[in-house]
Amino acid sequence: MKSKSAYLILAVGLLVILVGGIRYQQVSAQRITLREILKLEPISTADSIGVIQQETTEESEESDSPPSEQFPNSVFVSSEQKTKNDEVIAALKEIRDKADQTHLSPGWLRITSQTESFFALSATLPNGAPVPTKSINDIWALLDDKGYALMAVMIDDTGDPRTSQTVVFQDGIWTNISISALFPPGMEVVEEMTSQEKETYRPTYDGSDGIASAELYKDIISLSLDETEVDVNGESAIVVSSTQLFKEPMSLAKSSTTLAGAGGKTYYSVDTGLVIRMEDYHVYPTGEIKIIRQWTLLNIEKVDTPPDSILAYFSK
Repeated sequence: MKSKSAYLILAVGLLVILVGGIRYQQVSAQRITLREILKLEPISTADSIGVIQQETTEESEESDSPPSEQFPNSVFVSSEQKTKNDEVIAALKEIRDKADQTHLSPGWLRITSQTESFFALSATLPNGAPVPTKSINDIWALLDDKGYALMAVMIDDTGDPRTSQTVVFQDGIWTNISISALFPPGMEVVEEMTSQEKETYRPTYDGSDGIASAELYKDIISLSLDETEVDVNGESAIVVSSTQLFKEPMSLAKSSTTLAGAGGKTYYSVDTGLVIRMEDYHVYPTGEIKIIRQWTLLNIEKVDTPPDSILAYFSK
């Protein structure tokens, strides 16, 4: 079952796209491949497509309707692009497995990241506080031998107690213990928000499962790979980009601003396979592209025991 923790963390920024990237050029057969850059074993296109189709069956069954009905305004990609999407996704899964073997071992795992949003429009939360533009997210998770969390806590620190949030996972249930701070004094609101059914949670390094999203929506996004390695804070990375285009421009919230599409870039460490940076973009009818959000991995480590302040979140 997919984690619903995201539904319990109220959005502190604009929700964006699937995996990442603004890249319009096609990846030709002559260009170096993602598998070659990361020194992965060759895999045939037929094999990769088979893996993709087999593993997305459960995802498809969870959807209420096909992408054509969910996203009627999206431009669907060509069959050639879908094949390229499959090839990129298959390679990304191997990169993820490489990172999982290192970090999703039994014991405590800590992941610290930073998210910064770049708003074109001002926005406020229900309590009147401005939407924060930067936050530090700290995840502490006790993992079993398969990489699933026995218990976990996510602390999203915006620097303001009114907008910072803490979500606890224990016994298969997610509980947001700080939701009441988001509402004005006097407004009747529950002190906590709790998921309605038990589920499993397997940490992802970027806070979301971008590969699963790319897989689920590969009919309407174009994935591509930049053949040139880039430096991200002293670490060598490869860049996977994605683009989603609209048939007709779409309005942005209640403003007069319209979008022609959206996308982003995801930066994978060549050495570790970790996602170390993600960027989300808006594409405007004029062709202009603006970054609206950046996520950066600050630290990931295995720890023997969390501090008492973290352990205190869990019931005995």
